[in-house]
Amino acid sequence: MVPGSPSATQACLSVTSRTTMGFIEDNNVLASGSCAIQSKIAAAGDANSVSFTQTSLETPPAMLEYIGIIATNDMFLSVKGTNNFGAKTVGARVWGYRAKADAAIYAALVQSEVLSA
Repeated sequence: MVPGSPSATQACLSVTSRTTMGFIEDNNVLASGSCAIQSKIAAAGDANSVSFTQTSLETPPAMLEYIGIIATNDMFLSVKGTNNFGAKTVGARVWGYRAKADAAIYAALVQSEVLSA
């Protein structure tokens, strides 16, 4: 973090390519997370900092609920840092099921995915 400045790192896992950071409420975003550090310099050389973290589960729940359908063979993982001294990294774990569909259903899923970007 940069002392005296709010510092943050955000991450997003999306089904389609994005030009901005995505959040869970956005179309085609499967997961998002953030870590923010708010700091305040009370006096010369005296910095106080508080960290806030938001992440997804480390292990899947017993019953996976529907989150999203990925019809193409790619996903996009983005990371963005604000007021950081060094480059930031992100890791993700994705759980899924394989499903079978006929050609018409598959074509409709791909078209829906691409057009909703």
